[in-house]
Amino acid sequence: MKKTLIISLLVAAMGVIAFVSCEKEDTIEKPTITAVDSLSQTTPVTHNTTLSYTQCKSHGQKDIPEETISTNYENGILQIMVEDMCISCGVYTVVAESEIDTQTITVDFGLIYEAQANCICSIDVDYSIDNIKPGNYELIIRDSGIVIYQEEITCSNQSGEGISEENIFAGNREFSIGNSECNKLVYNGRYGNDFNSAVDSLKRICAWRLNEYGEDGYEVMIEPILNVNFSYDDRSFYSVWFQNENYLSRPFWLDDRGNNYDHLFCDD
Repeated sequence: MKKTLIISLLVAAMGVIAFVSCEKEDTIEKPTITAVDSLSQTTPVTHNTTLSYTQCKSHGQKDIPEETISTNYENGILQIMVEDMCISCGVYTVVAESEIDTQTITVDFGLIYEAQANCICSIDVDYSIDNIKPGNYELIIRDSGIVIYQEEITCSNQSGEGISEENIFAGNREFSIGNSECNKLVYNGRYGNDFNSAVDSLKRICAWRLNEYGEDGYEVMIEPILNVNFSYDDRSFYSVWFQNENYLSRPFWLDDRGNNYDHLFCDD
């Protein structure tokens, strides 16, 4: 059963737009910051959420700029920016309701009007949620219940600094290779603190077979795996196997941080 977080933010926009007027306002609403608790698989986590938006930027009966949506993720904070959201002119309240689980983030924006004028305008909305773990999420954004955006996003710090291995693999365990959806690496545990110590662990695993099938030693064969879609940092991935004239081990798949993976092929 998914454990979800319901975040409800109600921000009053005390506009000075009269019912019969569509005068442009240049002020920007001050951000509203709310602390809320969410349930993880173990202990509650507090998320600080921020919602801010502009007053009407442009007015008219038509030709409002097309709405655009962008996201940014940095240091655990997911920022969602909606530019040129089309609304009716008037005195309004912006509402943002979010639902977050381990794989999906849903944000529903809405407006409650105290008064409306006979024109339309556009506003910009900025909404942020912190304590979002690195990983891949399906982001769904609704405007008054209608889906206006639905895409898979990757929350990652490009530098890789400050992200623990546990947090990376808690958010995502599968990483495709190239443009294929079925050719992928699947995280399967940790064999060492780095690549060399992981290889040493594999040597111990394969030692009895290597010793059984030859006394002249063996070679460690290493081949890079290219184009792994791993967005958290620039780590390298390798296929490793052992061989001598009498024995060839199965391949193992490691990264340079000592993690072990299973390799799923398209015909698996």
